[in-house]
Amino acid sequence: MMGPVTDHSRETAAQAADIAGGGAGAAEQEPRIGFEEHARISAEIAEGDEPQNQILERHQISEADWLAATNVHMSRLAQDTLEKGAEATLAIRYSEIFSE
Repeated sequence: MMGPVTDHSRETAAQAADIAGGGAGAAEQEPRIGFEEHARISAEIAEGDEPQNQILERHQISEADWLAATNVHMSRLAQDTLEKGAEATLAIRYSEIFSE
């Protein structure tokens, strides 16, 4: 459940976009790894059963492609939250996929 959107939460979302490489150009590029695939692989990594590099290798994903996709998808999540506040849906969808 998301709390109310405040100036602080908007600022935090903007900072997250910057940290994730969220410049305007980053969000415009379509990464090799799609949104849903990224969420699923992120969940595998979060489980901690095997090292990230082994998970990426199993999915035939390079570290560079993973980092690029992470930058784009996290920037999009932050931007969606920044722009739509409580009406943002990307983070909810990512979380749903992550939890499957």
